[in-house]
Amino acid sequence: MEGILRAIIVLMLTLSAEGRRTAPCDAASIDTAHDSYRDRYQRQPNIVYIMADDLGWNDVGFHNPKVKTPHIDALRTKGIELTQSYMQPICSASRSAFMTGKYPSNNGLQLLVIMEESLSCLPLEHKTIFEYMKDEGYVTKQVGKWHLGYCEQSCLPESRGVDEFRGIKTGQADYYNWTDHNILQRQVNGSPSTKNIGTHLTIQDTRDVQDMILDHKGKEAPLFMWITPTAPHTPLQNGGSGQTSTYAGHEYYANNYPLRNGKSSFMEGGTRVPTIYYDPRLRQKVMGTKRDFLIHVTDWLPTFVQLAKVGEKTPNFEILGLDGVSQLANLGSTYRHPNNRKYNLRKEMLVALSDATADLINTSDCATEDAAYRFKDYKLIYGDQYYLINPDTLKSEWPQPEESPDLPDITGDNCHRVVDGKRVVRCLFNVVDDPSETRNLYDEKPEIVAMLMKKIRKAKREAVKPVYSPTLGLTNRTVQPFGEYVVPKQNYCTPSVDFPLLPIDPVCYSI
Repeated sequence: MEGILRAIIVLMLTLSAEGRRTAPCDAASIDTAHDSYRDRYQRQPNIVYIMADDLGWNDVGFHNPKVKTPHIDALRTKGIELTQSYMQPICSASRSAFMTGKYPSNNGLQLLVIMEESLSCLPLEHKTIFEYMKDEGYVTKQVGKWHLGYCEQSCLPESRGVDEFRGIKTGQADYYNWTDHNILQRQVNGSPSTKNIGTHLTIQDTRDVQDMILDHKGKEAPLFMWITPTAPHTPLQNGGSGQTSTYAGHEYYANNYPLRNGKSSFMEGGTRVPTIYYDPRLRQKVMGTKRDFLIHVTDWLPTFVQLAKVGEKTPNFEILGLDGVSQLANLGSTYRHPNNRKYNLRKEMLVALSDATADLINTSDCATEDAAYRFKDYKLIYGDQYYLINPDTLKSEWPQPEESPDLPDITGDNCHRVVDGKRVVRCLFNVVDDPSETRNLYDEKPEIVAMLMKKIRKAKREAVKPVYSPTLGLTNRTVQPFGEYVVPKQNYCTPSVDFPLLPIDPVCYSI
């Protein structure tokens, strides 16, 4: 892993739910003492962004000492932990937000995940983070899971700014035979690959990362790399982990204690994620520290673009239509604004807007039934879908770690109300004072609820129509033979016809 030396690494342990412990990179090989590099501020840094699907908040050693994640912990010791870092509750939505710098409700992937054989992908109208980084002279690579659609050649990573891709295009695959529904999923630069098949996919991903970094060593252009290992996403073939809770019919094997709930939920367990920022230029005094500024996954695109410009004038990202803001000033060693205050650009965010439909049933063109909004210390969750918060088993909303039965049980208001004979969700939490979301302030603070509802309505007016389309179905698979296997057949959709990017219908504005 020598090629990772002198690189900026951002480790996002995301979508905290159905998965478990992993160590996606070897931090022991990272050189943090290269003083000559620390002084080269006019050089574009290599940037490595790691996104680990479904690892729980409490499934890392720096949150839970009974869990052994030594390499991740080493990055935490030499880097900065971002304690108020948010993603989306499900896979495709998080990826789309990172790729575009836009909330999913503004990029079209706010509803469901892109399933196999789906007639949809990340709309082609969006410029991706890979394309932004290529504009700055970067070589771009990805290893792991794409999960942004593949129904047409223009949807694929090779057409969205990725110079080299090795991984799977769908949401998951068997870790040994690399198939999903008996369809071979692993590809290398757009072509199916069976080389080393039978190797655990995590090991193959690791080898690919090593090979691609070493291949880049000595190149003049800087490297931007997105590492998205399938692990610890299902299917669970990473060892014997036990069930800790059930939620919306799914079994979850991650643990988010003391955060509430997990994947698909708008609660903190489904949206707040462990995040580490490592930069070898950080001063010794800030290594191992925590920072509590508010950061959203959409912020990484403008942050990386500003980082790549190395002092040049940065574009007005709001004019470009981005929801993300550059957080670069919050990530340095000084962490101070000229007026000697913490430089915090973000005081609010749209946490989610109908991108958590886990049951694949309650779809709509509006996709505006449910929302969560964070403003300063408060977060409002407002919706009518039962899976936002499990109404039946309160204890399972804060599952105890199996390795720590001594920890206290956590309970709280389940946030359910009955309005006009229909069960709805109404919650307001101070997630700074009450990160476990136990005390529902919805009835106590109507003025804050009204203010946040106004912001939600504004977000809905600005939203685009979701591009999600049902799958073709297993009886109508678009596959083609590949030796003894079958592989996905591409070019079975027409993006401009099947999922044009359109404004949301005004009928969707009211709630």
